[in-house]
Amino acid sequence: HSPPAPREPGRDQRSRSRRRGRQGSPAWTQGSGVASRGAASGPGRRPGPAMECGHVEVLPLGAGQRVGRSCILATFQGATVMLDCGADVSAPGAEALPDAALLRERRPCCVLISHAHVDHVGGLPAILPTLPVACDVVATSATRDAAAWTIADAAAAGDLPGATPSATAAALARVAP
Repeated sequence: HSPPAPREPGRDQRSRSRRRGRQGSPAWTQGSGVASRGAASGPGRRPGPAMECGHVEVLPLGAGQRVGRSCILATFQGATVMLDCGADVSAPGAEALPDAALLRERRPCCVLISHAHVDHVGGLPAILPTLPVACDVVATSATRDAAAWTIADAAAAGDLPGATPSATAAALARVAP
């Protein structure tokens, strides 16, 4: 049995860097064996854009600390954006939806839909009609198409208040890729 062939110095490090896809990237820092990018605090890390530009207010209208009813309002420099509009299919009636009273107080200028799980899109048919028509709703075309199936399935099971076929079609017609 012969010893292993000698390796080129630094070869192992370059292989690990290629696997991470970030060889020589100055924005990446190492800590505890985990690579992170753009973290807001900690030794050797840069503050993210929100830290550099001003105050961002984040207000969960739905779940906050649990799964279901994901809906977050973020306000920065006077503009309010809503991230997702989900439903909690295990909650009864209006409790399944994000807090509409807070939406009446803080009108978002746009809605961003991250993905088509029911806890992120299930509230669209009930909540979008309460928002001004000028409020843009943005998602990828794949997310919009998948949301139609997701909402229809949950509505057929009786899990989504306000998710009639016409309300669902009207809500998804507002979503621009």
